[in-house]
Amino acid sequence: LTGFRLKQLMGQTVYELHQGGKTTLVDSTTGVELPPLDEHQARRLASSFYRGDGSIQSMHLLKEAPNEVAKRPVPLWQANFSDRGHTTLYLSTTTGELLARRHSFWRLYDFLWMFHIMDYETRSNVNNSLMRVAASTGLLFALSGIWLLVYSFRKRKAAI
Repeated sequence: LTGFRLKQLMGQTVYELHQGGKTTLVDSTTGVELPPLDEHQARRLASSFYRGDGSIQSMHLLKEAPNEVAKRPVPLWQANFSDRGHTTLYLSTTTGELLARRHSFWRLYDFLWMFHIMDYETRSNVNNSLMRVAASTGLLFALSGIWLLVYSFRKRKAAI
């Protein structure tokens, strides 16, 4: 056992136990390990986390995480809402925790972030080789500009 905490999950007091990289929920009164969230429980949780005027359009149990939540543990529940921002909530199947909240504006930001850091695959590596080449080229251009500036002033002094 590497850690635990007492928490509320849908009106029930549970222990969240962490051991060996695995997390389990245990009923605090009976000591019985709780099964992963089913679709009905995930819908209730998603509705409680959602702050908008839409309703749940679809629920999916994902075995592989999509790119927008690639680093989150799987399996996870994906709740899609019928609102203007196309909100999607991702929930942990084991803890019921809200793992991520995504919407159209966030997806646009993520798309622009991809161009900014020049990581077109994972959109998270700011230390990739393309970025290094661009930074080195920018530094080279800046230094050559400084050299040309100094060189042009020396040439003027020699002409006077």
